[in-house]
Order: sequence, then structure tokens, then C-alpha cells
Amino acid sequence: MAEFRESKIVETTPYLGNGSNRVFATPTAYRSGTIRIFVNGVMYAADDDYFGWIESSATTIEMFIAPRVGDGIAAFYQEETSIFGGDDVKGTPFSPTDVC
Repeated sequence: MAEFRESKIVETTPYLGNGSNRVFATPTAYRSGTIRIFVNGVMYAADDDYFGWIESSATTIEMFIAPRVGDGIAAFYQEETSIFGGDDVKGTPFSPTDVC
């Protein structure tokens, strides 16, 4: 019989936008395709016209448009080294990365 686990969501304070940064890093690597991006508590799809984004690397996303000053940006994702299951979902504030 399959074992079911209760999902856990980690509540954190999100990174606040500065109006120019579009590149954000997670503190741990995430499994591709599992990351969910939130701006001001609203989840945005990768192909959204305003707050869309791409996975630049296993720890970085790049948004199409820089969030405004004070916008809260956060992500929930499954760690790359985890096995599938609700207990493996992580919540994170982003940290800005230097853009070359």
C-alpha cells in the first residue's frame, strides 16, 4: 500500500524588489519544472506576460520584467536532491544575484 505524506509549506519573508533586478537565486538547487514563483502572494506562470520567468540554472530564475520597488518575490520548489513527496517542498526568500 502506498504511503501518503502531509505537505509542508515553509513560511518565509520574501525578497523585496528594487525595480531593476530581474535575476534571483534560491538557497538550494531545485528540481527543474517544480519551482513556483510568487509576486506579492500571487503565483505567476513562466509564460505570464508581466511577471513571466525562465529557469536560468538549477538555482536561478530570470524574470522578464523587474519587480517594482517593494514587491515581495518568493518561490516554492522541490529540492533537486530530494525524492518526490510533500515533505520535500521548500519555501524560500530569493536573494538577488549580480547580473553580468
